[in-house]
Amino acid sequence: QVTDAAGKASFAGLSLQSYTYTVSKAGYDDATGTVALAAEGALEKVTMRKLVTAVLASSLPYVAVRPNPAKSTLFVENVEGVQRLRVVSLRGEELRLRLNKDRERVVSILLDGLSEGMYLLVVEGEGARRVIPFVVVR
Repeated sequence: QVTDAAGKASFAGLSLQSYTYTVSKAGYDDATGTVALAAEGALEKVTMRKLVTAVLASSLPYVAVRPNPAKSTLFVENVEGVQRLRVVSLRGEELRLRLNKDRERVVSILLDGLSEGMYLLVVEGEGARRVIPFVVVR
């Protein structure tokens, strides 16, 4: 069912029982709940929360990548507080994952097999996330 311009949806011909629903909207977290239908009908108010996809955290401002553009290896510096580094396509596909279990200051990520173009490096640590764009050239 799709909502109208006011964000409302109505249903007809349903049995008087409980139904589970999920409300989805691009850019928002899904909202799931249960509504019990009675003879007089039912009204269910749903509040949507904006989806947070990336946060520039104050604990990660010094993370840097070099070279940019890169050919075969990307070096990521100042990552002592980073636990996880991911190379992600612009479509959101995770292409590389590098864990920093030893809290190294500089880590390298091999770029073999990646086509020319722009990618995102997602660094995560201390409950924060930062996204750094970089380019691969051949």
